Amino acid sequence: MQSSIEVTVDNTGRVVDSFAVDVLGPPAGWSVSEPASVSIFPGKQAVVRIMFSPPPGAEVPVGPMPFGVHVRSHEDPAGSVVSEGILDVEPVPMLSAELSPRTAKARGRRRSKHQVAIDNRGNAPALVSMVGFDEQDLVDVSVSPAELEIPPASAAFVTVRAR
Repeated sequence: MQSSIEVTVDNTGRVVDSFAVDVLGPPAGWSVSEPASVSIFPGKQAVVRIMFSPPPGAEVPVGPMPFGVHVRSHEDPAGSVVSEGILDVEPVPMLSAELSPRTAKARGRRRSKHQVAIDNRGNAPALVSMVGFDEQDLVDVSVSPAELEIPPASAAFVTVRAR
């Protein structure tokens, strides 16, 4: 998921100045300033867009994340400023499941037992409900547990029995 903000940079000096724009704090590694620097005439301003692209997975926690935008003046380093903000990181689900064994040799009234491994690679807990069924109503399928909560960066196992 991607988000962006716009930052207005004012040149309050008396000469043309170049300003570099950087993000500070936890989002610094996954943010980009476009452009990374601007040259501005005295008394004028320019707009810089900052794109936040959190990496998928559990590394970035859900919720408010403080950051800063550092605007550095080339001509007047003492006049550089930092503005602060809060980025609200949304939950991003990343679930995958794998059945093991994938096939069974059960025939007729024989039973087969399988495990479903469910991986949550997202950044928030995932509530998972599982139901087993056969569209032709020839197989009786039971799932245990039928509902479970999987923390971020974790895996859980569900037992599936078919007859």
